[in-house]
Amino acid sequence: MLCTLDSGSVTSGDDIYDARRRTSNGSESAFAHLANNTPTFPSLALKRAQEIDPNGARCAVTNTRNDIVTCPLLPLTSDDKTLTQLEYAWGMGWRRLDVSSPFNALFVTKEWRQQFVDNRWLLFPEPHVILSLLKLAKEQNPVKLNKYFQQQATFKYYPVPQPSLRDEVIVEKPYRGGAHTVHTYPFATLGPIVTHVRPHFVVENTYAKYSAVKGYESHEVTEAFQAVLDMHYPGHGYEAVTLFFNLSQVSNKWARREVAPTFRRHVRASRRLMPVYRMASEWGTESTVSESKETEPFDRIEWIKGIARWQVGATLEADVDGWELNVFNDTQVADYRSEPELVFKSSPTDMWHSWRPSWQRDSKGNHLKDSTYFSSNDWAALEFRVLLPCARPGD
Repeated sequence: MLCTLDSGSVTSGDDIYDARRRTSNGSESAFAHLANNTPTFPSLALKRAQEIDPNGARCAVTNTRNDIVTCPLLPLTSDDKTLTQLEYAWGMGWRRLDVSSPFNALFVTKEWRQQFVDNRWLLFPEPHVILSLLKLAKEQNPVKLNKYFQQQATFKYYPVPQPSLRDEVIVEKPYRGGAHTVHTYPFATLGPIVTHVRPHFVVENTYAKYSAVKGYESHEVTEAFQAVLDMHYPGHGYEAVTLFFNLSQVSNKWARREVAPTFRRHVRASRRLMPVYRMASEWGTESTVSESKETEPFDRIEWIKGIARWQVGATLEADVDGWELNVFNDTQVADYRSEPELVFKSSPTDMWHSWRPSWQRDSKGNHLKDSTYFSSNDWAALEFRVLLPCARPGD
């Protein structure tokens, strides 16, 4: 269910600013004097983000609910000069850009947040959003971006991998059961992800990461983005190179817009309100939203990843030399051929009828209901060294 935002002319970040100023017990204001000096999202912003998140505070990428943390797109440690420039470029008032705004809080698992922090992924808005932001950035006077986007509750983004993720395999489990979905490089099938995070925060994050990519890696990132565009926008003619350039133009125009002399007004405070710093014993260092509760054996996930890697490798080999239909001089095959008799005995046609009562009486048969792991055929082969015929209707 999509949530409707109730932001007015003042951003939710501003509302948080006022609420935190009204706090009198000091718990919200002792920023740099607490133990670990790690900035986190305050509880008010976190609660607001959970309310408007279309995924119900699940991971925006994998849709899981365990081990969820907040991942800021615009760093919580952004310096005052950068924030002042963005405040003006984004059509905000002075001291009104709060980096702990709910619209800067992406919900992901700890593992995914670390990958974002390590710059292994870039998030791209929809092409028409990039083009709209470029048009707005070219306006003579700054456009109020929060007001521009306030009528839209959710936004789509496409994850684009860095080349270092070429050998990675991502296994996604659907929210309500069903089969796992396996994604491989360039992960065009992974997106789009849907979130409440607003595009101007994402664009700043993506430009900073993309501008750090050098040499041939830049070409590979562009190719990965092109694969995403070809899959999700067939026939539109979007080119990754052009959209990369457009996104860079947007961020550069924000950074180079000359701030008006009358912009800095001491209306609220002469000192910027920085993100809240909390004691490690209260929130930890990661603004944890949910506790880690493993619902799936880790080895099964690794098993699925291993199969996917094998499939990718086999396909690459086949692309080069084709599939080899016959096996010659294979040591393992030769060993089987040298056996004096078949490894498994042929079973009589009535074997199933005489064997089934033994299976049903055995205690293991009552517990191994999932035939994807161990079936009655497996049991027959293991205990009796026979292969059972396929069950017929009525057997």
